[in-house]
Amino acid sequence: MVVGDIRARALKAERRALEQAVEERTRELAAEKARAEHEKSVVDQQKREIERLLDQAKEISRHKSEFLANMSHEIRTPMNGVLGMTDLVLSTELTNEQREYVETARLSADFLLRVLNDILDFSKIEAGRLDLNPVDFSLKDCLAQTGRMLSLQIANKKLEYSSSIADDVPDRLVGDPDRLRQILLNLVGNAIKFTDQGGISILVRRQDVSDADGVTLLFAVRDSGVGIPADKQEVIFDALRQADGSTTRKYGGTGLGLAICSRLVEMMGGSIWVDSEPGHGSTFHFSARLGVVTDTPAEIAEQTRKLAMMVAGAHPEQAANLHILLAEDNPVNQRLATKLLEKRGHQVTVTATGRGAFERVQEDKFDIVLMDVQMPDMDGLEATALIREWEKNRGRHTPIVALTAHSMKGDRDRCLAAGMDTYVTKPFDAARLIEVVESTARAGAQQNTPAPVGN
Repeated sequence: MVVGDIRARALKAERRALEQAVEERTRELAAEKARAEHEKSVVDQQKREIERLLDQAKEISRHKSEFLANMSHEIRTPMNGVLGMTDLVLSTELTNEQREYVETARLSADFLLRVLNDILDFSKIEAGRLDLNPVDFSLKDCLAQTGRMLSLQIANKKLEYSSSIADDVPDRLVGDPDRLRQILLNLVGNAIKFTDQGGISILVRRQDVSDADGVTLLFAVRDSGVGIPADKQEVIFDALRQADGSTTRKYGGTGLGLAICSRLVEMMGGSIWVDSEPGHGSTFHFSARLGVVTDTPAEIAEQTRKLAMMVAGAHPEQAANLHILLAEDNPVNQRLATKLLEKRGHQVTVTATGRGAFERVQEDKFDIVLMDVQMPDMDGLEATALIREWEKNRGRHTPIVALTAHSMKGDRDRCLAAGMDTYVTKPFDAARLIEVVESTARAGAQQNTPAPVGN
């Protein structure tokens, strides 16, 4: 009996110990489950917060892009009127004093436009809304255009200027000549600004790298100016930074030019750096990765023949009178474009809305339409799409040129996707506008000419 009691008590004690162990383990599992559920809840909350922040960032980016596009339009549109009307005044008879005043105003407007373009370009780069537009181009022409555009400033400071290209550098390349010229204009412009005597030179040579798909070129812009201290040679490529705070007061500028150059060079697969010594001038170097045009002799001969025909048919005196529809809501730009085109002998009909442009095209036949992209009632893209739809079953294709103050990434593609033939960015100069209008109208006339029927 005693032994049975002892065994019963032992079993009971073991059972209690087991129960306590189970209870302890159950509490531990419950705690672990609670921790896991809490951690999952925290992770889910963090995930929701990350998604919210991503959505917020996307929304901010969208608003920023819209703001940049609107700012580009709002700034470039009035600048187009200022520059264009100033050019029109300069083409009239003026006294020497009046011409001096107007030319000063024109130079001031040019400077303001450069500052605005720097700000807009840098904002577009920061927003990821600026891209390169690779096309075939001539390196010699690109350098020559850079020299011509800055020739007046170089002459005013009595500086020597030269550019040279190494013999092994191909002339016909594939890249974005406008952005390459922008880099050169900025570097040479800075060289002019900081050089009072001596000269400036551009040297282009080929990097010693074997590559069958393209070529890496090394550019060097050398001046005999004031030079840059060693401790300032890195910061000058940062946005809003200049070598010295007094630089802005003495020479002007936004401090964005070299930052923009640095980003553009990076987009071209290259790098930029400077060698300089105070009092002994500076040399800005940059590399750029470019494609090479490899036409056969037959293709080159055919292109030469076509170019000769185009030049023969594009003589300014031979431009046929065109019937042009101008869709533009800004009164200043209406008067500017009308005056420029009428001086060439063209007839211009003006409408202020996209809907008005669509209605006019249905009522009359135009050789070409100049279509502002941003207009009230109906924008130029929507109006162009309607015109193209209406023309589908009528065997017509009226050339349409976009007039846009937008210069954001994708704007060109949107214009072409809507059915436009080409586009001109505001502010435009008279020569550029006339060249695009007349060449596009000629191409449209050839496209609409019925093929001869054989006998």
